[in-house]
Amino acid sequence: MKVLLVNPKAKFTMEILTSPLGLISIATYLNANGHTARIYDSGSSKEGLCDVIREFEPDIVGVSVISGKAVDDAVAISNTAKSAGITVVWGGYLPSAMPDLVLKNACVDMVAIGEGEYTLLEVLGTMEAGQTLETVAGLAFMKNGELVKTPGRDFVDLASLPMLDFSLIDIERYIYPYYFSKRTFSLYSSKGCTGHCTFCYNASFNKSRHRVRPPEQVVREMAYLTEKYGVDSFSLNDDLIFCNKEEMYRFCSLLQDADLRVSWGSSCVIGLFGKDDLRYMYQTGCRWLMFGVESGSREILSCIRKNLTTDEVERTCDDCAEIGIVARAGIIIGFPGETEKDLKETAELAMRLKTSQVSVNYYTVVPASASYKQLLLDGTISPPQNLEAFIEKYSFDKLNNLSCVPDRDLKVIYSYFIIKRHSGKRTDPSGQANSWTKITADSLLRILRTATLSGVFAYFSRFVSIFFHYFCFRGIKKKYGLR
Repeated sequence: MKVLLVNPKAKFTMEILTSPLGLISIATYLNANGHTARIYDSGSSKEGLCDVIREFEPDIVGVSVISGKAVDDAVAISNTAKSAGITVVWGGYLPSAMPDLVLKNACVDMVAIGEGEYTLLEVLGTMEAGQTLETVAGLAFMKNGELVKTPGRDFVDLASLPMLDFSLIDIERYIYPYYFSKRTFSLYSSKGCTGHCTFCYNASFNKSRHRVRPPEQVVREMAYLTEKYGVDSFSLNDDLIFCNKEEMYRFCSLLQDADLRVSWGSSCVIGLFGKDDLRYMYQTGCRWLMFGVESGSREILSCIRKNLTTDEVERTCDDCAEIGIVARAGIIIGFPGETEKDLKETAELAMRLKTSQVSVNYYTVVPASASYKQLLLDGTISPPQNLEAFIEKYSFDKLNNLSCVPDRDLKVIYSYFIIKRHSGKRTDPSGQANSWTKITADSLLRILRTATLSGVFAYFSRFVSIFFHYFCFRGIKKKYGLR
């Protein structure tokens, strides 16, 4: 059968355009099993979707919906496919978390819950044989006006999947400058995280399990991309790249033996690696690590089940700074019940860290997370009636304040760290310098080329708000120790 896998365009985002790794994996797997799969990226393709559908004539269209930012385009894509009489299936975290809301849209025929490789292959086989979908595990659909959810599916065995087929995409569209490199490409080496953070999707979607792709396969993919496309850096988009030292040393030794001379970075856990471990990672090309710090308040850290201390955070950032690894500290503000005292402790910690790369985001209600379930139970939020209403209220770039802190205080702190992060420069021991301003400028140019007039206006409004809150509220900045 013919399958068109679509990556919808995110709404109002400054994020770097990265390769659709999940779709590449699914398409590679389907092609290896006798089907014909293609990828269409709504945010980067020069072709129109209608032209692609007319030329390819797919039997099924699969739409990847990772977050609410892409829902509007995902619905438009699905309507286009349905108008051509094509079966539509949604996959990704958001549909998996709330399939009932997704299936209220008549343009969606079914939802693949969890990973898509095995499920979609079985759906295709079932459709070919004319059998009922009730036999396919990990699926949700409507039947006679009622929601049907089949039994859950076990996780994909990552070692059973073939190497990613990068001929499925236009590689050059996903290469970008990042930190100390000019040609960075995104890959993944594992799935899931061992954490149980209450605000995160991981515990429900990945069951707090960390599964590793064969590192030899990942290094071969890196070697291929380096040799064929001149990639000099890799952003490994894992939730957690290593959950123990054994995994780290195995991957890094393979990378060292391959002598690729590339840089790399990923998300890492605070406190797992000592200074000698980090130094070895640096020797194999590690130049940045993202750490989920979340808060500087002991009470908040306990409430969100974040198993770390602020001393560990500072020690890890100190070690990275000494070695030459850029430590990116992820902070969340506006947690439910967070007080001004909690927020001040967070701001003070962020100011003490030896990094200019403090990434602050507002707390967002994540469906199916432990926090989401508790907020529903407490009556703090109401059960969503439809997908669009939920996304409108709880989008990642919008403040929906459930804390005890005034909105304005949160906006000032958010704006302060955005300005600080984008104006900072980092230099590694070799003398190379890289400014986040260049990355921001590249993203802005891409936005201006692809966004609608309303989208450009939204970006402009956001910038005005950031500068307004940064420059006009010195008293609030002083209250939280921001210089």
